[in-house]
Amino acid sequence: MQETNVHEQDFIITSCFIDCKSQLSSQCMLLLMQEVALGHVDKHDIGWDYLRQFNQSWVLIRMHVKIIRMPQWKETITLKTWGKLSEGLTNFRDYEMIDKNGNVIVAATSTWVILDFTTGRPQKAQHLPTHLYINEYKNAIVENAPKIKHLSFPENEREYKPVLYSDIDVNQHVNNSKYLQFAIDALPFDYVQKHTLKEFYLNFTRQAKLSDAYSVQYEKIEEGNFIANIYLKEEGVELAKVQTVWTPYENED
Repeated sequence: MQETNVHEQDFIITSCFIDCKSQLSSQCMLLLMQEVALGHVDKHDIGWDYLRQFNQSWVLIRMHVKIIRMPQWKETITLKTWGKLSEGLTNFRDYEMIDKNGNVIVAATSTWVILDFTTGRPQKAQHLPTHLYINEYKNAIVENAPKIKHLSFPENEREYKPVLYSDIDVNQHVNNSKYLQFAIDALPFDYVQKHTLKEFYLNFTRQAKLSDAYSVQYEKIEEGNFIANIYLKEEGVELAKVQTVWTPYENED
């Protein structure tokens, strides 16, 4: 293992990161993962500023997260990330969230592409110093993030919500963390209150922008397992798929 190719940052779980259960919210967890990923590629001069020269950016297309436990309010955690061998146009990145006792409490794997905003197509990372990015570090999750089952767009589904200003990130589209929030918000509040998110999968197909509207259609696969498809209002085009796995909530206090 080449430790120089593993990037890590410490975070204190402050009040702005937590949910109503006084633990790190799932959306904020994704934002922290995004932060360390950006920190890692920036450190090797292949981050947002570098790619903007070519009108390109890193874009997340799939993710799989396993949660042993969420960190609690005021807890300090270490978030590690590392890049892995790429395949064609796809690039792989793993994460581990570690508590003060050295326990891995969250593990994740993700798939990224470099998107060219001029053509709207992924680009091969041929001009990047990839020898600084790729290493032989272990897998946080052995398998790459998988595809999620497709749900047919319901003809009678006409409840749309507008993309809001607060949903938009620096690339002028809906931030990837928002889609997980959209999917969870579509579930009954009472269910989310009484259950804990233990695992989730994300697949991204298209990007939504400020002028768009979206609809969420979810289906219960089995007890504690839901798939949500998020559609763009325009012709029912799919934006993303989110699969969440839940267990009954147990207060750890």
